[in-house]
Amino acid sequence: MANYITPLGLKRLQDEYLFLKKVERPKITDLVSWAASLGDRSENADYIVLLFEFSSIENSPKDLYTRMVLRLKLLALRRAA
Repeated sequence: MANYITPLGLKRLQDEYLFLKKVERPKITDLVSWAASLGDRSENADYIVLLFEFSSIENSPKDLYTRMVLRLKLLALRRAA
């Protein structure tokens, strides 16, 4: 089963990638810094939750980028054949 992507689908992935990198990641980074400044991190629920959210945001752009690149390579290979 092939995983093709339309130009619109690629644009949506690119937009989501940029949004996560330019908007969401800086916001979460600031919140994690704030939560860390509150004191003991081992018992700080805000810090633990925000750190989990940060790791989720940090991995999402990597996954999106990988999906974009793999689909573009597949499309290029299909066109070349």
